[in-house]
Amino acid sequence: MFKKPIRETVAAFPADESQLGGLRKTVEEICSHVNLSTRDKNNIILAIEEGATNIIRHAYLFGDGEVRLRVAVFKHSVVFSLFDSGKSFQPPDKTRLDLKKMAATGRKGGLGFYLINKVMDRVEYFSLEGENELRLTKFLSDKGEKELEWRGGVSLRVKFSAWTFLIVLILVAGAYLYIDSVSSKYIHSRLEKTVDALANTIASQAYNHIINRRSDVEFDELVVSYREANDVLASIVIIDDRGEILADSRGATQLHTAYNADTLAMIRTTGSPTGTPPDGNHFVTRGIGLQSAQIGTVIMEYSSQIMNRELKRTRQIIFIITGLGLLIGIIGIYLVSNYFVRPIGRIVDRVRRFSQGDLESQLPLIGAGEFYEISRALNELITRIRRDRKNIVEREIFQKEMQMAEEIQRALIPARLPTMAGFDIGTIYKAARMVGGDLFDFVHIDDHTYAVAVADVSGKGVPGSLVMSMVRTTLQLEARERHSARDILVRINDFTARHIKPGMFVTILLAVVDTRTGRVNFASAGHNPLLHYSHRTGEAHFLNPPGMPVGLKTNAQGFAEAMKAAEMTLEPDDFVLIYTDGVTEGRGPHGRAYGVDKIVEIIKENGGRSAAELARVIEADIARFIGKEVQHDDITMVILKYCPSGGAVDRPAGDAAAAEGGGRSPFPDIESVALRPELPPEQPT
Repeated sequence: MFKKPIRETVAAFPADESQLGGLRKTVEEICSHVNLSTRDKNNIILAIEEGATNIIRHAYLFGDGEVRLRVAVFKHSVVFSLFDSGKSFQPPDKTRLDLKKMAATGRKGGLGFYLINKVMDRVEYFSLEGENELRLTKFLSDKGEKELEWRGGVSLRVKFSAWTFLIVLILVAGAYLYIDSVSSKYIHSRLEKTVDALANTIASQAYNHIINRRSDVEFDELVVSYREANDVLASIVIIDDRGEILADSRGATQLHTAYNADTLAMIRTTGSPTGTPPDGNHFVTRGIGLQSAQIGTVIMEYSSQIMNRELKRTRQIIFIITGLGLLIGIIGIYLVSNYFVRPIGRIVDRVRRFSQGDLESQLPLIGAGEFYEISRALNELITRIRRDRKNIVEREIFQKEMQMAEEIQRALIPARLPTMAGFDIGTIYKAARMVGGDLFDFVHIDDHTYAVAVADVSGKGVPGSLVMSMVRTTLQLEARERHSARDILVRINDFTARHIKPGMFVTILLAVVDTRTGRVNFASAGHNPLLHYSHRTGEAHFLNPPGMPVGLKTNAQGFAEAMKAAEMTLEPDDFVLIYTDGVTEGRGPHGRAYGVDKIVEIIKENGGRSAAELARVIEADIARFIGKEVQHDDITMVILKYCPSGGAVDRPAGDAAAAEGGGRSPFPDIESVALRPELPPEQPT
C-alpha cells in the first residue's frame, strides 16, 4: 500500500472546453496550499488544461461525457489524475502509452502529451475497461520519487515478526508463571505433609514416654534424634498437660520449667510465638494422646530455607527451559515470516503492476494453499473484467427470455370466453411479476359439451411457459369428442410425461360440462379441490377426486389407476369455482393466508350476482386482504354459474372487471409462492 496523502481533492466537470475555467480555478486553489514556485504553479495549471483539452477534443470527440480530477498531495510530491470514460489514446494491444512515439508519429494529442511531459516530473497514462487515467506528478523535493515508491509505514515482515514475537513472549511468560506457581504450591504442600507426618510420629512416641514415665535422657534422645535426622526441623519441644517442659532439642536448660501459655496460644493460632515467623521459620503443634484426654503437646519449629533453596533450583530450571523455548520461537518466527511474507510481497508487486495497466502478466501459481488461491484469484480478476461485457449481454438475453415467456403465457390465455348455453362464466387471472405457470382454458367438445381446465405448472419462466403451451395443445387435441375428464387427463399425461423436463410437473383440474343437463364430470391431477356452492341449500362443498400430478416420471398404468373421476348435476343458480393455490395463499401484512373460507362467505352473500360480478367481488377482496404485500404466485380462477333459464354472454376473457365490461381491476400484479394447503375433500361449510 502507498503512503496516504496529506490532502486529497476530487472534482468533476462536464467534458466541454467552456468548463476549463472552473478546472483552472480548482487547480490554482490546490497549488496555493503547496510549497511551489510561481513558475511551477503556472506550468502545472497549463499542463492540466492541456491534458483536459486533449481528453475533451479526442476522447469525447463523438459524444458528451465527464472529466474527473483527483489531486493527492504528499509530503514530497503532488499527483494530479484526470479520469474519463471516452475513447482511449492507448493502442488496444498495449498497456502503456508511449508519449514520445505519439509526438514523433503525429498522433492526435501526441504533441500535447509530449509538452506536458516536459513540465511535469512524471506523466503516465492508463486504460482499464472503459476508464482512462492521465496521471501527472510533480516532485516537491529530491525525495519525491522515493516517496511514491515507498509503501508506507513499517514493512509487513517487521509487523508480522513483532506481533508474533509479542504473542510468543506472552505465551512463554505465562507458561513460566504458571509452572512456577504450580511448583511452589507442590513444594509447600510436600513440606507441610512432611512436617505433619513427623509431628504425628513424635507425638505418638512421646505418648509412650509419658505413660511409661521415661527418664529425661530418653526424652532428650527422642527429640534430638528426630532433629538431627530431619534438616527441615529447627527445634522440638515436648510439654505435659500442665505446661512443664519434658524435652527440648535446643538444650536442657529449660527442662521442667513452665512453657509460656501465651506463647503456646499464639503458636496455635498464628503458627508463630510472636505472630510473625522469625527468619522464615514456622511452628506447628500436635496434641499427645486422645483429643478428649490429651496428656501433653509437641511444639515443632521448622525452617523454610530448604524449601526456598529447592524453589530457587526449580525456577532456574524453568527459566532455562522457557529461555530455550523463546529462542526456538524467535527462530520459528523468522522462518514463518519469511515463508508467509515473501509470497505476499510478490502479490503486492503484481497488484501494483495491475494498477499501472498491466493486464497481461500473471502470478505463478505456487506456494501454500492460501497463496495459491490468492494468486489464482488475482489472475482470474482480469478475466472477470473482460467477461463483464459478456455478462451484460447475457443479462439482456435473460430479460428477453422472460419477456418471451410472458408473451407465451399471455398467448395461452383465451382472448374471449366461450358462449355456453345455460352457463354464466367469470374469470380472474393475474400473472405474477416473475412469470409463473398458471393456465385456464375452455375446449369445445360438441354442441352441448365443454371441457373447462385450470392448471398450474411447478416451473416458472420460459420452461414453465413452454410446458404450459405443451399441456394446452395436448388438451385441445385430446378433449375432442371425449366426455370423460379422467380419460382426457390420462391421455394428456401419456404425452406430457415423455417430454417434460425431470423434476417438473403440472397439476390440473378438468371439468367436462354438459350444458343441457348441468351435469359436470370432473377429475383432479393433484390440483386444488373444486368448490361447489348449492344455491338451494346454501352449503359449499370442496370436491377433490384422487389423482397425481401430470408429468411425474411414473408408468402410465400407475397414473391411470390413481386417477378417479367424480360427477354431479348442478341445480339452477349453483356455482362451480376452479382455482389455483395463488388464490388461497395470498398473504397479507399479518402473514396469514387468504384461505377458502372468505370465498365461501362471499358466495353466500353474493349468490344472486352473475359469475363475472362474483369474480370481481372476490378479486377486490383478495386485493384488500393482501394490501401492499409482495406475493409470489399467479392468481387464476374460473367461475361457472348454472343458469338454465338465462342466456350466456359472449365477452372477453381475463380479469373479473374486464369480463364485467367496466372499470379497472383493483388487484395489483403479484409474484409466486410455493406452498399449497391440504384441503379436505367433500366437506361442507
